[in-house]
Amino acid sequence: MTTKATRRLIASSRRAAFALHELSQVVAANDLGLSATLANIGDMLLEPADAATELLAYAPSRSDDLIWSHIHAEVQRRVGHDA
Repeated sequence: MTTKATRRLIASSRRAAFALHELSQVVAANDLGLSATLANIGDMLLEPADAATELLAYAPSRSDDLIWSHIHAEVQRRVGHDA
């Protein structure tokens, strides 16, 4: 995966996470359980996006494959399982 594609994936993950957080606010009045679930899913989408952003900022000159392998390892560490 190229750095450009990785940045697009990060942006898409962030947009989806924020949309889920907004939706959780809308449904909160009717279903707190669903609201919490949507917010949690949004948080799960932000974890890999945050890890990828940090690693891209840290190593912009490294090869794309090396950056992607570091991103994958960091996501695994943060999430605690195979991502």
